[in-house]
Amino acid sequence: MFLQGIKIPTISIHKFLGVFLDQELCWKDLINYTLQKGAKWLMQYCRLSKPSRGVSAIYMRWFYITVAVPRLLYAADLFLIPESANGKVMKGYIAKLGKIQRQASLHIMGEMRSTPTDIIDACADLLPFHLLVSKVLHHMATRLATLPQMHPLGKHVSKVANRYVKRHRAPLHKITHAYGIWPANFKTINPVRFGPEWGLSFPVEIPESRVAAIEAAQVVQADVKVFSDGLGIDSNISAATMLYKNGEVKSTREHWVNICWTGFMSRW
Repeated sequence: MFLQGIKIPTISIHKFLGVFLDQELCWKDLINYTLQKGAKWLMQYCRLSKPSRGVSAIYMRWFYITVAVPRLLYAADLFLIPESANGKVMKGYIAKLGKIQRQASLHIMGEMRSTPTDIIDACADLLPFHLLVSKVLHHMATRLATLPQMHPLGKHVSKVANRYVKRHRAPLHKITHAYGIWPANFKTINPVRFGPEWGLSFPVEIPESRVAAIEAAQVVQADVKVFSDGLGIDSNISAATMLYKNGEVKSTREHWVNICWTGFMSRW
């Protein structure tokens, strides 16, 4: 191939943004590169986790989760979809990558090599690798489904979600239909932005006591009044709002949040 008199060499594999693209788009070279990258990383990881002078297990675990997992599963939505047509092949690659996590778990806990994989993962507080892959792919599918239409992939994701073709399926077809996450099930909430000189168009008053609040409510002669209050006790936070119009309650809303462990539970 010549372009303006310059010969363009033909290659079978090209690396773009860390992803190896071949002529058949079978991702075999990308998978082999991921395995080599994981093995190379594991050798460096072993140097930090020596039982006598190495890093503690807590920090080695976080190092694996925050550094190793994103590197191993980079572009996993292209080649590690267990529910695809090549399910057996993908499960084999997942099992090979799972051996890297097993070695990392052994170094985190300092256990013997004969320890079963499920036990060492439980002791290291790590998900089994096939569940970790499913979790990462689920996050990727959710992120694709929540892309706005102005995004370059937004229209393509909506298109492949409406139809699952029989032949020549793209990775978008596989990951979208594997987890059943559709863009139509999500609601778009437009962000509210204000300038630095923005101010409230209505007065706000916060009395210091309940008696002062009652007196202030009797003085105000506005047609529309909104009262709100909040309370926090025993890891529970609640808030309530009431809308009055001409002295009658038109609408009420309450919100309760329970802060427990590391998550949040809310109820309207």
